Order: sequence, then structure tokens, then C-alpha cells
Amino acid sequence: MAISPAPYVMVNVEELRSDLTPTESPSDGDTLKVLATVSLLSPLDQQVTSTYTLTLTARASRWEVSAIDLAPQAVSDKGSTTPTPTPSGNGN
Repeated sequence: MAISPAPYVMVNVEELRSDLTPTESPSDGDTLKVLATVSLLSPLDQQVTSTYTLTLTARASRWEVSAIDLAPQAVSDKGSTTPTPTPSGNGN
């Protein structure tokens, strides 16, 4: 279902960053996390820059947006740990 009236009349992709290097011919079901920075032009000629975190899923050898995520998804190999504060200085 399209949004009417459209909030923006033009969208330009400024930068795309992904968690993995995308392949040109992905296999169906492959996923990729992308941070997209775009410039948007409103019907009143106001230019806005916005950033979206997206999940892309491969279908028919192409990448499609399958979700607009709420925030970037952080992945860590170390597991979850709580940082321990360490004192610095001599207290003077």
C-alpha cells in the first residue's frame, strides 16, 4: 500500500554500508544488513538527510529489502560482558 501523498518527491542514495560483502548473484534466502544514508527532497523543496537500517534478502538472484530495522544490529564474537570500571588518576 502506497503512502499518499508521498512525503518525498526524490530520493538519492548517498552511501551504503553492509555487514558482509554482497555477491552479484546471491542464493535465495541469503541475508545482508545494510546501513543506507539517503538525501530526500520534500514537495516544498526541503532537502533532508536520513539513515535507514535495512535487512536485505536474496530472491531470484537479486537483493530485496525485507525489513526496515529499528536500529543497527550489533554482532559480537566475544559474547555479552559487562564492562568493569577502572580508576584513573590519583584522585587529587
